[in-house]
Amino acid sequence: NLLCQLQAIMITQTNYTSVILSTCMGCYAVYLIKFKGNARQVAKHLTLDISDEPYLITLAFVIPAVLSVGFLFWQPDGDDISLYGGAQQWCWIRPAFGQHQFYLWFMWLLVAFVFNFGILLVVQLYWDTYLRGKSIIYTRELHQSTIVINHRLQAYLFMFVIIWLPST
Repeated sequence: NLLCQLQAIMITQTNYTSVILSTCMGCYAVYLIKFKGNARQVAKHLTLDISDEPYLITLAFVIPAVLSVGFLFWQPDGDDISLYGGAQQWCWIRPAFGQHQFYLWFMWLLVAFVFNFGILLVVQLYWDTYLRGKSIIYTRELHQSTIVINHRLQAYLFMFVIIWLPST
């Protein structure tokens, strides 16, 4: 059914895109905090220059689009049964291909969560050591800004879990 296939493509597209974009936001947090927005410093550590943000965002939409349409034509068992089809209350990867549901979605969601959690730890540890390494007076305002940054990073990870936990 065409509508079912279209729904499966849209679910796959939006799921992958949002996970990739949230991971890009985590990387951008490191870019802003650790490297102070200096693209040249990031380029020393990465082969991909994060200042190419428009290209990264474009890739976050293009790669999932190619995958989601590609899955439409994929027949894992080699017969004429597409990967997409009725999956309980919506159309997505058929229940008969449960291992594909895990490998094509849940595994990547778990990887993104662990990666984003690692980003959160790196940024918090860097911020704490940065403040301690500088011989600056730890004022009440600086303490408050540190609390705000930590709360926002934790809220980012919390929202990632809130958004994706029900789908698992």
